Amino acid sequence: MDFLEKVVGLDMRKYRAVSIDVRQSSTQAPYTYVDIVLSSNGTRIRAIISFFGDKFLGCKIVPENVYVNTSTNITRLLIIILGVVERYQAFFNASSWGRFSEMLSEALATDKAVVTDGRYLLRITISPSDVCASLTVDRGLRVDYDPGKAMVCVHRNGLVLGVYDGIDVYYVASTEVKVSREEAIRIAKSLVEEKMSRVLAEQSVNIASINASLVLSPDTSGARGDLRALYPKWIVRIEFSKPVNGKPIGFNGVIYGYEVAIWADTGEVAEASPRGIEYHYLGKPSRHRLSTKTQELLILIVVLMLLAIAVKILRSHRLAAATRNHRPASCSRALLLSLH
Repeated sequence: MDFLEKVVGLDMRKYRAVSIDVRQSSTQAPYTYVDIVLSSNGTRIRAIISFFGDKFLGCKIVPENVYVNTSTNITRLLIIILGVVERYQAFFNASSWGRFSEMLSEALATDKAVVTDGRYLLRITISPSDVCASLTVDRGLRVDYDPGKAMVCVHRNGLVLGVYDGIDVYYVASTEVKVSREEAIRIAKSLVEEKMSRVLAEQSVNIASINASLVLSPDTSGARGDLRALYPKWIVRIEFSKPVNGKPIGFNGVIYGYEVAIWADTGEVAEASPRGIEYHYLGKPSRHRLSTKTQELLILIVVLMLLAIAVKILRSHRLAAATRNHRPASCSRALLLSLH
């Protein structure tokens, strides 16, 4: 709670904890997640704080209701981010965040979105909903994702959305890329064709598109040793021309593509799995074939129900006919009484 107040800037006198849940990662990596739901005057905020071992890794703030104010002054939001960076540096005595603060101050003074000093690289990104500032070690390798960074994001309304500190958790073990993008795509395509060529042919499905992204990634399986070490990895995503029934390959759902992860420094396949949605997420019921006896029993029940309905209708018709036969006499009696 101290972190949420002293770093994120929430006034904890206004909030009360509704629930606190702690869970561990299912991988070999020692990730721990603390999920806290806070409430204030009927409004809720969810804070998900993550740790790597006993080291703080990140905090994500998920507000219940937010509004987007695109007219918010960007400079004011960057000053809010600078305040978070300075408070984080003081709270954890994190030296790299001291440099983060200095480079962010330089960006504010010079109105630059990118600042580098030869060792660190600061980037400011602006979107319709938030503003983020991130600090990474300049590795001389252009990647689409690098978990070894420090980052703070603020919503356009000024609420802090996230604080992340991978720069003090992870380190880069290798930046050597021996496998080209084209080779990674070839490996991934060959693997998918081997696993799914028959299924795709039977369902008249083709590969529609293939995209490859280079990232830095830890090996969460532990096969490469230190779980804090980052290695270059190709993430190849293959999209199919239409959804595929995954049952023939043991996937109980719909498959719309495949994702293959390949270590770029060794060429080894790290992971390969279908991308799709299982039926229990779709709410689609399982299909079970009924036995012959069960089908016969159901037919008999339906026939008996129809007979019962027919009997009921017949009885109602007879009752209506009897009522019509007696009605004139009743009316005549009433008329005679009225004449008297």
